[in-house]
Amino acid sequence: MASVRPGWMDPEQTNYLSGLFQQIVEDCKGGLPLFDEFITKSLKLQSQLVSTVAVFGSFLDTAQKIADVAGNTKGSSTDIGICLERIVSKHRVMEVHMKTLTSTLSACLTQPVETKLDSWRKKVVQLDREHAKQFKKMRAVVKKRSEAVGKMKKKVKKRNKDPVLADQMERAEEDLESATEIFVEKEKAAVRDIQGVERTMFATFASGWKQVIAEEFAMLNQVEKLGDMMEKIDQETLFPCNLLERSEYCFSPDMDKSFSVYTPSSSPYASKLKSESRKSRNSCDASYSSRHSSVDSHIDDKTST
Repeated sequence: MASVRPGWMDPEQTNYLSGLFQQIVEDCKGGLPLFDEFITKSLKLQSQLVSTVAVFGSFLDTAQKIADVAGNTKGSSTDIGICLERIVSKHRVMEVHMKTLTSTLSACLTQPVETKLDSWRKKVVQLDREHAKQFKKMRAVVKKRSEAVGKMKKKVKKRNKDPVLADQMERAEEDLESATEIFVEKEKAAVRDIQGVERTMFATFASGWKQVIAEEFAMLNQVEKLGDMMEKIDQETLFPCNLLERSEYCFSPDMDKSFSVYTPSSSPYASKLKSESRKSRNSCDASYSSRHSSVDSHIDDKTST
């Protein structure tokens, strides 16, 4: 009696491959509604980003006006004005990246998924239907040839030394082996096909994210460039001595930074204020001179002693 070949495919492998195929199909069917939900949420996000960019631009317009005032002030805050100017300029670049991010989210992520979603859904349903027909057909073929091998085994037992039956038994086993191999290869092909659809779905989604993240990195890079400005602001605002130095600088006349002095119109009340101010200043000067003379005489007495 002919023995079963060592390389003969195990029919259980086809069952495993068929189960794997069905599991991937279920994964795809479960993921497709999530893509629908993602598209809906993505459109809402894009709408919010457009509004945010508009408000952000208006916000920067006002911040720019404040920076201009600080930079052109005649007081001691021009250095802070320079810092504010650079901060606003970097945020302007961020504004541009936010606009690009909004368009990238739509063009590179939402739209590619949305345009291919229906084809993915149809492809999954088609592969599932074709696999069901193919599996049923091949399982019937293998079952039929397996039954033929079983019948031949019974005959060979009864007529152990019959060479004709031995040849028929060998051909029956070869037919069963061939059918099983074809069955396994068809199942492998079906699994590859459904894996290809699944991978295309997630690869398209991931590729879109790559473009979005690139814009996010470009935007956040502008924030990192403001690190030195943070240190500069700390130096100018946290240390009072810097303010004193700036104030002293403003006390010195500079023809390049000349400015007009506002002179109010004369009035009885203004004249009275000027008179009182003059008297007060003269009194202060007299007091200062008296103290100064007293100190000088005291120093002279010390010296002569």
